[in-house]
Amino acid sequence: MLAGGEAADAASSWGKNEANPLVRTGQHFSYGSMAIKLGALGAGMVTQRYILSKSPNKAPLFAATNVAAAAMLGVVAEHNMHVPRP
Repeated sequence: MLAGGEAADAASSWGKNEANPLVRTGQHFSYGSMAIKLGALGAGMVTQRYILSKSPNKAPLFAATNVAAAAMLGVVAEHNMHVPRP
């Protein structure tokens, strides 16, 4: 779900002005911004996997956090669909 939320956010942002300074590589969302988002997602997933290998009892916490983040990204993607391209 989290990867799907990230994909929806990226697809709805493509070519539009990027407001998030953490993923801004230019004025518009493009390949550089996508690389930053994918890197952050990958790093987060690897970190979760490592933590869960040491503490499997934290799985419900990570599951709930991932679902909440996916829902937030879905809301952001829905908002982005109404933002016109420059």
